[in-house]
Amino acid sequence: MKTTLNHKLKLIKIMGMYLTISTLFMTLTGCVIGNRIAQDGSDSHTSAGNIDVRDNNIAGDLSAYNGNISIGQNADVKAVEIVNGNIAIGDFSRALSLETTNGNIITGKQVLVTGDVKTVNGEIRIATKSVIGGNIITVTGDVVLADEAKVDGDIIIEKTGFILSKFETRVPIIEIGKDVIIKGKIHVYRPIELRLDPSIDPKIIVRHD
Repeated sequence: MKTTLNHKLKLIKIMGMYLTISTLFMTLTGCVIGNRIAQDGSDSHTSAGNIDVRDNNIAGDLSAYNGNISIGQNADVKAVEIVNGNIAIGDFSRALSLETTNGNIITGKQVLVTGDVKTVNGEIRIATKSVIGGNIITVTGDVVLADEAKVDGDIIIEKTGFILSKFETRVPIIEIGKDVIIKGKIHVYRPIELRLDPSIDPKIIVRHD
């Protein structure tokens, strides 16, 4: 009985020390858990939760580790970055850049992204008359550009790494709509399915074997 009690006391002590260390670590690293509303030009970060920017609002840099980031219509944000989650940005909104590792990126119409739009595992869908000032980059996901979208940089379909190539067998679809303007090239480093509107010059495709 005494041995069991001592064991329980030691376990409680160890758990208390663990919680104290964990709390200290979270405080030092600025770890934030839970959903966030970004507004009034402020940055917003979360380790586990969603971030929302409401219509007609302004926010700073947005980042999440596990969660989605949703940006309303006619909003203005800086860099948007997620590790595991999706990015959705509404009509007429603006961002410096959009990046996720595992997730989709979807824009509304007439969105302006002044920098890159990038994902590793996920789709990129750019709506009509939206403008991407940098590059569009993906590895395994589809890229769809709706009619009259514009890309000032390149579209890059990167080669899968050794480990990812063992699991990824699906061929990405690259679909370019009517009167899309791509000032750079479409650089392809892996097999793809290409769907080009007749208005698009196929010479912009550069295949890297």
